[in-house]
Amino acid sequence: MKEAIHTDGYRLAPSGYVITEIKQLIGAEFMSCSVSVYKHECNRVAHAIAAFDCNLPSECYNTWEEVLIISRNL
Repeated sequence: MKEAIHTDGYRLAPSGYVITEIKQLIGAEFMSCSVSVYKHECNRVAHAIAAFDCNLPSECYNTWEEVLIISRNL
């Protein structure tokens, strides 16, 4: 994704339309954008939250209104 956002090499790929759309949204909504790549271990919290939300019944939704404090001992 990082390479696709920073280059035009994926424009003709099957996902090119989506990548172009993402680039246009970033350009329209943000003054600057930085994309960083982290090891999979750094995404454990995001994956846990996504898994929790995916297991909710379809008529339910969840909002996160408080700041999460994450221990470095994950």
